Amino acid sequence: MHHGVLDTRELNFRKRERKGELLISIVRRYPLISFFVLACAFAWPTWLLMGLYPGSTAYIPSPTFGPLIAALIVLPLTRGKSRVKDLLSRMVRWRVGVHW
Repeated sequence: MHHGVLDTRELNFRKRERKGELLISIVRRYPLISFFVLACAFAWPTWLLMGLYPGSTAYIPSPTFGPLIAALIVLPLTRGKSRVKDLLSRMVRWRVGVHW
């Protein structure tokens, strides 16, 4: 920046920064809707791949990862990073006996 004149790189950076802030504010304002939109956005391509290549031996991630990825995006933005740690610790906590 020279004497109050912004170069194009600075303008592009500021536009991207504003878009990021807008997306974060939308997720914070509408966390449940954001979660469902993200979960579907991450799961549908997987369902599509599984439908197009049903006998494929290539690794296709499970569509159930969609909600997990969505939670890992929405949770820290709305409740803080400590809640992500709580979620992950609950996922590996066993509540059944050894005989199962």
